[in-house]
Amino acid sequence: MKSSKLFFILSFLIISISSLSEDEDLINLSDYTYPKATDVSYVYIPILSTNDLHGGIFPIKYSDINKQKFSKGGGNYLYSYKKILKDEWGDRLIWLDAGDQFQGTMECMLSDCLIMKDFYNKAGLDAITLGNHDFDYGIDHLKSFIEKMNYPLIVSNVKEKSSGKYIYDTWNNVKAYKIFNITIDPNDPNKFITIGVIGLALTSSDTQTSTDISDFEITDYVTETKKWNNYLREEKKVHAVVVITHFGPYCESDDERFLLTVRDAKTSQKMCEQDDEISQYLKGLKDNSITINGVIAGHRHDIAHHWISDVPVVESSGADYFNILYLAFRYSSTKKVYEFQKGKVQIEGPVPICEKLWPDTKNCIYKYEDSSLMKKFKFHEKEVNLDADMVETLKYWENIITPKIENDLMETEDDMLNYFGKEETLLTNFINDLGRIITDSDICFFNSGGIRTNWYKGPINEIDLFTMFPFNNTWVRFEMTGEEVIHLIQDLNQYYIFPTSGLIQTFSLVKSNYYVKSLLVYDGFNERPLDLQKTYKICTNDFLADGGGRMKTVRTWYKELRNKKDFGIIRELVGNFAKKMKGKIRTDKFVDSNHPKIIIEN
Repeated sequence: MKSSKLFFILSFLIISISSLSEDEDLINLSDYTYPKATDVSYVYIPILSTNDLHGGIFPIKYSDINKQKFSKGGGNYLYSYKKILKDEWGDRLIWLDAGDQFQGTMECMLSDCLIMKDFYNKAGLDAITLGNHDFDYGIDHLKSFIEKMNYPLIVSNVKEKSSGKYIYDTWNNVKAYKIFNITIDPNDPNKFITIGVIGLALTSSDTQTSTDISDFEITDYVTETKKWNNYLREEKKVHAVVVITHFGPYCESDDERFLLTVRDAKTSQKMCEQDDEISQYLKGLKDNSITINGVIAGHRHDIAHHWISDVPVVESSGADYFNILYLAFRYSSTKKVYEFQKGKVQIEGPVPICEKLWPDTKNCIYKYEDSSLMKKFKFHEKEVNLDADMVETLKYWENIITPKIENDLMETEDDMLNYFGKEETLLTNFINDLGRIITDSDICFFNSGGIRTNWYKGPINEIDLFTMFPFNNTWVRFEMTGEEVIHLIQDLNQYYIFPTSGLIQTFSLVKSNYYVKSLLVYDGFNERPLDLQKTYKICTNDFLADGGGRMKTVRTWYKELRNKKDFGIIRELVGNFAKKMKGKIRTDKFVDSNHPKIIIEN
């Protein structure tokens, strides 16, 4: 009997010590003070905020120094976070998404993006707004998809020209707003909080989708916000209004913005643009005395946890981060109502969506290091882990995708990073040089929105190729005179610079605007002045050639593409070219330090 008791005690101690050891081995991701449901000074309503998932349900996999695989992102890990927050906050938790469910991944293409519906329906998204790429599969597909969603599409500013009605009046499961009624104390009928949510689509959606949406008018942001904000506050008596917008801020890249912590208005992110679209929108609201209490933003794929015109704004870079916006309230015993506490609003983020984390940085950003050093972690005291039910939900699509993952096409010896700015990069030069070679052109250029990811050291497989070029864009060649090329480059590069192949671009910088100072033609052997009278063969993607993005203004004066020729889908052309390549992709093959392609002079 005594020996049995001793065995039981020893077993219990061993199990306890083992559990303690395992728990200690977990990284504590949230080792800071954050709002809790048990707080008594203020009542918080947490809003889980996502945007621009673009079909990114399966993790993005990378190769480490030992060619072992590790990953970041993934719907299942996002769902794990959501479950942790749901257990913590119950019905107070709201999950809002700023749009662009569609386009960008192999799983999206192979499922017509129905994988997004399966994921969000299972995960319990509360509402989403309309992104420009949500039009990409056509209007009939979009309407059918929305009808299958368990969550409503919230958009107040999309109007059909043919019917003269807003789509919230004519489409199923589309609303201008949604109200969340949250009971704080079931024993007191006065202790509840209502949150009104308004949705706004991007006014320039027509130039940033592959579908003809000429029948739609995207109406003014401030006008629609004023109308619905007044209605929600005056008629529905909501306690706060949040807007989900498919337009967001641009904030300069620095290490601080990746630091996961809790911020308030005094410790908000810096280095964000003051004259971008969302800043002008929020200034317009302020000028018209319109008060909103928070913005869930999207489209820019930028990490933001910022206060603009005294309004908290959050955005993530896509399927690899999310934020939590905590709205704060305090109960007035005299008025018998909860009152919004502007100065106590907080933002927690950016929260990395990962399987494992690097211990030093507490994120899963790519490193060419031994990934066995990465560790599991806990968030708000609970381990982030795969959910068996979600695994089962996604198994059908995973069986379709998995065979594509290990098909290596090429290898890069250097990181190929996706950023446009004031200098050329290995990635942009690689893409433009290939375009110029494949299409036999003199000059080639590409837009930043068409380059969707990064390629890191190691093998590049079919999934990587698809993630880089998800839109089925084709390479197009046409002709322009040298004089027209100057107009083209000036119009494209007013605010940021388009890298090219075949040109050395010199700009003068005046108050953040770039002006063409000189253009030299350079084919890798000789550089010579651009001949204004000569006809040059120009290469770009069909989206730009057809007047999309920054080419919209160019096509107002350059209406006909002379001798236009389509060479086929870029993704396939790059893949076929890669199979013929000998050796690995290296910076010195595509970046010539003696002939920089971008020069900026003050």
